Amino acid sequence: MWPKLLMMRDRRLLERAVLLQGVRGVDSRKWRRRLRRAGAALTSDAEAFLSGRLAERLAGGAAASVPAWAWTNLLAHGTRADLRAAASRVPAGPVHGEERWRQARAYLAAEVLDQAGAYGSLARLQRDVLVPLELELATRAEVVAWWPAQWVAAVERALHQPHQAGLQ
Repeated sequence: MWPKLLMMRDRRLLERAVLLQGVRGVDSRKWRRRLRRAGAALTSDAEAFLSGRLAERLAGGAAASVPAWAWTNLLAHGTRADLRAAASRVPAGPVHGEERWRQARAYLAAEVLDQAGAYGSLARLQRDVLVPLELELATRAEVVAWWPAQWVAAVERALHQPHQAGLQ
């Protein structure tokens, strides 16, 4: 299930190409180049999603454009080394903007690593708790406007009650 945010641009481009296919005067080479670029962008988005680097891909220098649910991506798909690295990147001093999200994710990465041992394994915790939570957060409209503290509370609730992983 792909979030609409990642696919809308590419879908519209593909629909337009199909409509224009066979129309005289249309430069098919131009459309093929555009479709290749759209395919490459979609592939990069998929790679970022599956490797837990979606928030960084979406940020592009502006954390305000990253929806709250996307910060869950590293927790749900990152390796133990990725989570350790994220947990160690706690900024010193006051934080603002994107750094608040990174600080919240650093805290949660450490929590996930702590809970993984009790849960059995990191892979199992991710499969049973964090991936379903990520998908649930991605489908709830109100999550887009969340602050880091709201996101942290939702993830902690899911981590400490894995049998009831959800926002409730």
